[in-house]
Amino acid sequence: MSTPVIQMRTPAEAALIERFVAEKVKEHKSGSVVVMDVITGDVLAMVSTPSFDPSTFARGITQSEWRELLDNPERPLHNKAIA
Repeated sequence: MSTPVIQMRTPAEAALIERFVAEKVKEHKSGSVVVMDVITGDVLAMVSTPSFDPSTFARGITQSEWRELLDNPERPLHNKAIA
């Protein structure tokens, strides 16, 4: 029986992926970026923009804050990377 191989990303690789994603995301107001390993199909990075502050829900979101999120034409509550 073979043992599965787990590949860890080095800090340098992780930083490179993070910079790539940040560059792609900042070019647009709304969208998503998914970076995958073409050999294994592993997802290396995934981001959807714009985002929202989840702590708003933890402290108790006001009706006006909720309405602002719902009415935002860029749809921050919608995860574009998986939809």
